[in-house]
Amino acid sequence: MKKQLRIGYISIGDSNDANTWSGTTYYFAKNLERFVELERISLENNFFIKLIFKYYSLKSKILKKRYMGNRSKLVSKYYSKKAKEAISRISNIDAIISIGTIPIAYLDVDIPIINYTDATFNQMINYYEEFSNLSDQTIKNGNELEKKALEKCDLLFYCSDWARNSAIRDYQIDPSKVYSVPFGLNMDEVPDKADVLKSVEEKIHINRCNLVFVGKDFVTIHSDSSM
Repeated sequence: MKKQLRIGYISIGDSNDANTWSGTTYYFAKNLERFVELERISLENNFFIKLIFKYYSLKSKILKKRYMGNRSKLVSKYYSKKAKEAISRISNIDAIISIGTIPIAYLDVDIPIINYTDATFNQMINYYEEFSNLSDQTIKNGNELEKKALEKCDLLFYCSDWARNSAIRDYQIDPSKVYSVPFGLNMDEVPDKADVLKSVEEKIHINRCNLVFVGKDFVTIHSDSSM
């Protein structure tokens, strides 16, 4: 009988909680468990790390530039240390999958490391509000940690070619280990294909299209159908 792979699944926040990263962390783990033996390593912040975040928040307000605590080397080292401690308590792990690069920049293990996320740090600069007006220190630390983590990985998965190309172009990562693999649906039950097609067919002749966006963190754009 073929041995089932045992994978260590690293995430910041509880991977059993569907609210973590808007459900992506939870549903990706849930689907992985259909094919591998999954050992969840959910990293939480202790009192000291929370103080560091408060320090950077206060520094941002005083200096009028955004300082990101989670892009500091001290915080990244903390996550990597906690991840390694958890890995050492689990026997016969074949590989590590991390959701995002922050926990693995300083992770020193002798098993393959895989990263899966939606973008590189460089792409996020000035792309979202929380990545705008960044301090030079944050940009420098963020790019250094990103490159360190990407070089450490044996495989890199991104949900788009846009992100994959950034890893190769902005961080000089070997293209042979970088893949574009779209995220799946964050749904407990996937609708039957026939039902979906029937619903589309019933509405295809309607002049107005009403869209409902369901999520935790996005900007809604209201469009006038007459435009």
